[in-house]
Amino acid sequence: MSISIAYFQYFFKITNKTKVNTILFVLRTISIFLLVLLLINPTINKQEIKNIKPILSVLIDNSQSTRYFQQENNIEQTLQKIKRSKGINEKFDVQLFSFGTSLNTLDSLSFDENHTNISNALTSVNELYKNDLGVILMLTDGNQTIGNDYEFTNSKQTIFP
Repeated sequence: MSISIAYFQYFFKITNKTKVNTILFVLRTISIFLLVLLLINPTINKQEIKNIKPILSVLIDNSQSTRYFQQENNIEQTLQKIKRSKGINEKFDVQLFSFGTSLNTLDSLSFDENHTNISNALTSVNELYKNDLGVILMLTDGNQTIGNDYEFTNSKQTIFP
């Protein structure tokens, strides 16, 4: 369209064609094209695809009942296997938590919490990662002393005890 308008203005029925007409023809064509382009207002949609690892939330029971049942060595060995496993660390973003009365990030295990609230730990992890894809791995003896029954806790994430 812009070429035909510029051609009509500078070359149609003109006998003496000079270099100036050619330069003006090119400039007029470009300017009309850009004006039409601005009036159309094209939009460019960009889709960005990200490859995100699912989250593996490891919940470790830090209560006294674990020490009572003499399972602290088993839990610590399992934790070290998870930390050293290349397969797990390549496939998952591993997040370590300890729980007793409340959920905490894992610094160290002391097995001195007086109470165990498994339901609170599951609910807290679900709220923390509510929009993310993930799995929960629980290292616990299963003895809950306070809170709601964890058997009836609704979780969007799959739980592996």
